[in-house]
Amino acid sequence: MRQSKTFVIDSSEVQGEGSFVKVTSNIKWKEVRTFQKMSTDERGDVDNLMLGMRTIAGMIIDWNWTDEEGNPLPVPAKDPDILDDLTQEEMTWLFENVQDKLKVNLGN
Repeated sequence: MRQSKTFVIDSSEVQGEGSFVKVTSNIKWKEVRTFQKMSTDERGDVDNLMLGMRTIAGMIIDWNWTDEEGNPLPVPAKDPDILDDLTQEEMTWLFENVQDKLKVNLGN
């Protein structure tokens, strides 16, 4: 049976007390290829930052993050463009913490 790992990460460092990000490491190869195609320009060059953002968005299946006014933000797996509205500090935190869970699953 296929192994799927789900992790809940405390994100209080960037979103405040009680905040979390729920991440799945079960990204299918088809999805990764689609993310890569979406991140490739007309010359065939891959934008690694965009690829990373799309991969992270696909991995985040739940969270309780809010904007500056306290309004809930949509879950990135359902609305990947929400990542564009995050601060640099929040995106850096996601890159460091969410991608780390993918590396753990791959055995790196």
